[in-house]
This record gives sequence, C-alpha cells and structure tokens, in this order.
Amino acid sequence: MKKIRKKKDVGIYGVAAKWYDRNTRKTRLAEMRGYADEIESLAKPGGMSLIIDMNREATDEDINNQLQGTKGFDKYFVKFSFKTFLKQAAYTKNEFEALVQETPFRDYTIKTEGISIYVYLYK
Repeated sequence: MKKIRKKKDVGIYGVAAKWYDRNTRKTRLAEMRGYADEIESLAKPGGMSLIIDMNREATDEDINNQLQGTKGFDKYFVKFSFKTFLKQAAYTKNEFEALVQETPFRDYTIKTEGISIYVYLYK
C-alpha cells in the first residue's frame, strides 16, 4: 500500500494529493488577491465588486437553515459537504479583511449571513 501523506489534513496521495495541494486555501487566497487587483483595474470610479463565499464560522444551525426544503440523498450529501471539506476550505471575516488590506481597495464592507459571507469592494 502506498504511503498516505502524514501531517496533512486529508489522507490522500498521488494525483488527488497534488490537486488538493494546488487548491488549498493559501493558494486560493493568492489567486483571489490577483483577481482583486484585476477587478480594481477594470472597475469604473464609483463602481462596486462583490465576492460571495462560504463562511467558515457558519454554525450547524446555519447549515440546517440553508438546507430547509432539501430532501433525500441530496440533503445528506450537501450537509456532509458543507460540514466537512467545503467549510474547511472557506474563509472567515477576519481572513477576508486581511485579504482586502493587501489589495488596492480601501473602501469595503464585509457581511455574514447564514452560511455565506459577502465582500463588497468599492472603487
């Protein structure tokens, strides 16, 4: 049996491990910084940009409220996804504030609502 990666958050190896490493939160933060720079250069004065992501600080109650009306296999699969890998890959309000501080945007608003986090960037 191949060795499973140690000291990592997920026990995977091979191609899946390489993909996972390329798509970790730190990598995506750097990518989002680049997008923010591009958005800032394209936005008109007085313009607004919006980033919507999952809030890592979402509670179990928030997740259950989001899934109201969902039934069957979908409900359990989505709930499992939210509580595990999607939530682990999400960001907090403080992390988004730190990200915005590294961009040209100085006027911004960050709101959390249920499982979502909304980042409004104003030029």
